[in-house]
Amino acid sequence: MPKIKASSPNPMAEIMLFYSTAEKLGYALAVDYAAKALAYFQAVQRNLGKGVLGEFWTNRTNIAASKWIAKAFRTPTSYGFYVAHSNDVKYGKYLEYYNDERFASLKPIMAIFVPPFLAELRKIYGRDFHYDITHGV
Repeated sequence: MPKIKASSPNPMAEIMLFYSTAEKLGYALAVDYAAKALAYFQAVQRNLGKGVLGEFWTNRTNIAASKWIAKAFRTPTSYGFYVAHSNDVKYGKYLEYYNDERFASLKPIMAIFVPPFLAELRKIYGRDFHYDITHGV
C-alpha cells in the first residue's frame, strides 16, 4: 500500500496516482509474461518441426503448434494474460482434455508462469492474489 502522509495536500490524488501506476506496471508485467509463456512453448513444442515429439505432443501437421497463442488482456476491472489454441485449431480441446490430458499444454504452461507473475504483482500491490488454474482469479 502507498504511504500517504496525513499532511498531504491531496491524499486522494496520491492514492489515484499509485493505483494508476500500479495498473500500468501490472499490465506491462502481463504483456511480459504472455511473451515468456509463448517463447517457452515455441522452444519446447513449435520450433521442432513436423513429426518431432515435443514436450506436449508429436507435431504431425504443425498446425496446433503454430496457432498456439499467449496474450495479455486489460478490462476496466482486471488484467492478466492467457494462453490458448487459436480458433483455427478445432481439435485443440482434444489435445487439452482428452486422453487423460496427456497432450495438454495450456494448464502446464500456466502452472509454470502464473506463480511468478502473481509474486511480482504482490510486490507492486503489497497484497496477496489467489488464482485457480482452472477458473481464473
